[in-house]
Amino acid sequence: MALNGAQFGRVLSYSDLAGELNDPEIGGFTVSTRSGHRPSTGWMVSIPGHEETFEPRTGTPGDLMTYAGRKHGGLREEGNYLGGWRSDAGKNVVDVSRRYDDTPRGHSESRAAQVTGRQEASFHLTSFETEHNPFHPTARANTGKAPHELADAAMKNPQFALRQPEVKAWIKNPKKGRS
Repeated sequence: MALNGAQFGRVLSYSDLAGELNDPEIGGFTVSTRSGHRPSTGWMVSIPGHEETFEPRTGTPGDLMTYAGRKHGGLREEGNYLGGWRSDAGKNVVDVSRRYDDTPRGHSESRAAQVTGRQEASFHLTSFETEHNPFHPTARANTGKAPHELADAAMKNPQFALRQPEVKAWIKNPKKGRS
């Protein structure tokens, strides 16, 4: 099953995506399975329950096609994309991610999605940088900083965490908040 990438002058295929996922120089992909569009700006945050991990050098075209078929409902939603990357642990990860605009508001929305979705991080397509969630228990491993004291509360009850001043400050002031 090929993705419609005609606007890019070629058809994108699961074979191409598997190649990008497994090539350490490229390191992954973000693509709409509806249109073939590949965003180059914005913040990407995984949608909870949609991540799958593959051993390095796996993540074949068949694996990606099967995954996309299982996650068809999430991938059909406007603003959602099929994403794949190599994790810090060297595993291939595939997910359904939501894209947030590359604006201060979009950045704040991506941070709120990290907290409510219990996600470790977001990915900034524009700069190719990962922004770790300080309210996630993995913060020390990811940033070298101790997890915020609200990390456990955020994992148990994200809605409670969103009402806390420290979390609100991090979400509302991306340039000023703790990252």
